[in-house]
Amino acid sequence: KLLELNIPTYIYYSASYIYHPKVYLFEGPTKNRVIVGSSNFTFNGLFNNTEASVLIDFSGQDKAGLKFLNQLKDYFAPLLEYEDPN
Repeated sequence: KLLELNIPTYIYYSASYIYHPKVYLFEGPTKNRVIVGSSNFTFNGLFNNTEASVLIDFSGQDKAGLKFLNQLKDYFAPLLEYEDPN
């Protein structure tokens, strides 16, 4: 569904191990949301499986939230900029 809505979406794939945690990042003009956890955006992942996730909301004025957002982007930059082989 994310791809159908033209939302930039990245999948990390490794043939040698499973990377199961998910990081969902939604940026908006007044509100930002980060979800980190194991749940997929599927019916079972959201409603039936036993999963764990943390949701963090913060505004564009929240300095601690923006610092966290920048740290998250820096950490995942090799993936988001296609520099990582996976």
